[in-house]
This record gives sequence, structure tokens and C-alpha cells, in this order.
Amino acid sequence: MTRRNIKDVGLASIGIAADATHNLDALDNRLWRGVPLARAMRLINGVPEVIASDALRKMSYHVVARQAVPPKGAAEMPSALLAARMDYLSRIGRSHGLADIITQLPQSDEWQEWHLWKLFYDLMMREDEKPCLRAAEEATTSLDPLWQRTNLLCQILTGDAMRAAFSADVLKASGLIDDALYFELVDVLLGRKEAEAITPDMMNDAKIDILHVILMDAAHVNIGAAQLAALDNSYGEAANHLRYLADDARQSLGMGNLRAGLMNIDEANAVFIASSPRDETPLMALSRRLEAAPQEADSAAVRLYLSLRTAVQNLANTTPSEAQIEELIATLLNAISTEVQAGDGAIFVPLYAPYLSDAMAVADMRALDASIQSDYAAVMALAGLPLSPLPVDGGAVVQGDHMSIAGDNSAPVAERVASLLRLDSAALLPLVTGASAAEQDWLDVFETALMAENKDAVFAYQPLSQSGLLALAGAAEKGQRAEAIIIAAKLVSDRALNKISPADHAQIIAYLAQANVPLAANAYAKDAFSAHIIAANLGKIGDNTP
Repeated sequence: MTRRNIKDVGLASIGIAADATHNLDALDNRLWRGVPLARAMRLINGVPEVIASDALRKMSYHVVARQAVPPKGAAEMPSALLAARMDYLSRIGRSHGLADIITQLPQSDEWQEWHLWKLFYDLMMREDEKPCLRAAEEATTSLDPLWQRTNLLCQILTGDAMRAAFSADVLKASGLIDDALYFELVDVLLGRKEAEAITPDMMNDAKIDILHVILMDAAHVNIGAAQLAALDNSYGEAANHLRYLADDARQSLGMGNLRAGLMNIDEANAVFIASSPRDETPLMALSRRLEAAPQEADSAAVRLYLSLRTAVQNLANTTPSEAQIEELIATLLNAISTEVQAGDGAIFVPLYAPYLSDAMAVADMRALDASIQSDYAAVMALAGLPLSPLPVDGGAVVQGDHMSIAGDNSAPVAERVASLLRLDSAALLPLVTGASAAEQDWLDVFETALMAENKDAVFAYQPLSQSGLLALAGAAEKGQRAEAIIIAAKLVSDRALNKISPADHAQIIAYLAQANVPLAANAYAKDAFSAHIIAANLGKIGDNTP
């Protein structure tokens, strides 16, 4: 992050360094130059909180959050523009970027709410010195319960136990703070009670706020999903640093932050495997997953994953029969299909693929049905893993190789087209055809693909807004890169990418390329292609019955 004197830069120019904002196209800081302030505000306020495409999510964050030349007329309302950008970061849970911006704000009344937010962010990040100094100052001049509660917490965190115990008793006797859970947690921190004394009923009866969550983490009291949900969205990224999470909270946090782009697959996997697996068989876990209510689906999905992960790891210490191995493989495939149908294929395919490979390694290839071999090859190809131990000359390996080629953005277009046709997936041609007519004989492709395209055309896609596509076309024609990225993000929003037709995706890709953000266009094309190919090949494997 670059820091300068506020007077020199102006509030409207405050932001995050470009290298911290996923700048796919190495865009300069002139994205908003010449754009009227009112239009920029409309665009920023309209960025969706949830964007299904990882590429569009990253680029939207970049164009809003980064330090840049402000829009035209921003000098007249710099605070309003900056507040809109900060509200966006708050909505999408970008705690670290928000904290960076707040450090650049002046210490004026206008920004005190944000500085207060930063105080609790620092406490969550276990950076206590500055927030505790301020809490001590405020508590000496104010009876505001917020400052009194925060100052008492700080006295404990800084090791002043005797003073903290005295303050706690005085504060409790004063009746100034009507918060039984708070004082129970303080007693745990002071060693006057055991953590087990904090019962679920106490937490369910309390009005949980961020200070309770920080206290629970400091007191080694498990934070449940209900308590985690009480945190404002703006603390989404910071919540990754909480250490004492109950399993349900850990699982919902991992899934939520993975979908929001606040964690990568490896980070989320580390969160998941820190959970304690339940004592249930994979078939029981699959049954619970299929029957789970919507609000319980994430935890059920993670528990199913952990159950199957444990079962595969146990293969090395047991001597299962061929029937047991085949049942485990079938359950793994069913679990993958279930998550693909739920719209989480991009998350769970790479998580499950290594364990499916381990299970296949101990199976008798000759005894496995050809459909299982084909399903396995599809999973491995889409996860980018080797297709072994399948026979190299088998049909499943050929299918897997074609999937790998079709999904490889760096492969020649002619090869990708040929592979899609071999996969009977002609409907996906708009997502791979970046070549000009001179580089491909489209008459041959048309005649070859006609029947497959007609068959694929019966799939019911969700139409995109035609006015939105026209708005995107206008932004692309004018070369307005920031506007094009945000309009594309609004068009897609939280729709499952495989529910958008390849032709509509192709229009978005073409407009992004025309707006001079080719890497973002390519990354979006990869997101769309992956979603379609995963849904087409993994959404119906197995029979989804335990």
C-alpha cells in the first residue's frame, strides 16, 4: 500500500496498492479518469455482493478498491465516493483491504465509525496495543458501556489481572452493563471460572456482538455458527484468524469464505480438516447430506467430505474386500455428483479428486464397470490430475484426455474444437473459439456438430438481461474498462455459470476483450467453461442414493 499526505492525494484517491487487488490485466491507475462521479457511484453501489465468476469477482475488487485517479468531479464530493467504495469492501467481507484504507483516513468526526471498526478488527487480529490505548483513554472520560467493556477486556489481555478483576467487580456492581454473558466470559479469562461454565443456553440467550466473539476466542470458548453469524459481513476476512471455532462454525466459515474468494481451496481444506469428523460411515454421511435442510447444507457437505477422506485414509491400515472398495468409490462419485448438482462442483471436485485417486489405486481395474472408469477419468481430467491407474489405451483415458485439451486455454483452438466434438459437447464451442475464420474451417465444424448442437439446445438456460448486454456493449465500445468489468459482474451476479448459455457467455467474453481487458476475458471464459463441463460430465454420475 502506498501512503501519502491526505492533502496531496485527496480522499477520493485513497485505496489499495495494485498488487494487492488481483489485477489480471496489469491495469494502470487511470481506470476512472473521465468517468463522471455520478456514474462511477452508480456502478460502485451496484457491484453484486456475490459474483459466481472468480475472474469477475477479482477484477471488480480491483477496479473499486485500488488507489487510482478519481472520477471526473470527485473533488466536489470526495467523502461520498470514498464511503461508497468502503461500503463495497464491507459488503463483500474484505476486512484487510478495508483496514488498509482506514489507516489512511484523517482522525475526524466524519470517519470515527470506521476508526471504531478498525479498533475491533485489530483486536480480532490480536494486535492489541493501539486499540487498548484508545480504550483506556475513552474509558476515563466516558461511561459508554462499549468503552468500559473494551477497556476491561484490554486490561486482561495486557496482563493486568489484579486491576482487571477489581474493575470487573466494580463494573458489574454498578449495573451500567446488563450483559451476563460478557461477565461470565471475563471470569473465564480471569481464571475464576472454567470455560465449560459457558453453556449453549447462555450464548443463545445473549445478544451477541463482536466483543463477545473476541472474548470467546481469548477465553478459549468455542464459537458456534450462530455466534459467528452475528458478526457483520465486514469482518469476513478477519474471522479467518479466530482460533476457537466449533465445528459447525469452522465449516460454515470455510464454505462461505471460499465462495466469496476470501480463501483459496488449500486454505479452506485446512479449515475443514481441523474439524472433528463424526463417527458415521460415508453412506450415513451421504444420506444426511441428501436430506439436509438448506441452512445445514454446507456443514453436511463438509461432514460428508471428511467422512470419505477418513475412509480413504483408513484403506492403508485395513484389508478391505473388493466389494467394499467399489462401494467406497461409488460413494465418492455420488458425493461429487451431489455437490456438482448443488452448484459447488468447482469447490469439491479438486477436494475429492486426490482421495478418489487413492481409492482407485487399490481397486481391481478389471472388476470396475466401464462407467466408473469413465466417471473417474472425468473427475481427474477436470481436477488436472493424472488419469492413472486406468489403462492408457482405454476409452476412459481417451475421454479424459479430450476433456483436458478442451479445457486448456493455451491449446490451439482447432484441437479444443475437435476435443469438444469428440465429447459430444458442441454447445460449448462459443467458449473456446477465439480464432478467426481463417484459422478454422467452420463449415466442417458446422456439419459435424449440427446434430449435437440441436440436442444440446433443449437445455433450459437462464437468459441474461438484454439491456444489460447492451450496456456492456456500450462500455466496451467506449473502452471503459472499469465500467465493462462491473456491468459484466452485475450481469452474471450469483447465477450458476452453467445455467447461463454458452452463447451469452461468449458475448460477455467478446465485450470484455473489446474493452481491452483480455486476461480478464480469458479468465472468465475459463470459469464459464469449467462450470459447464463439470455440470455436463459430473452432474449425473452415480445414482445419488445411499
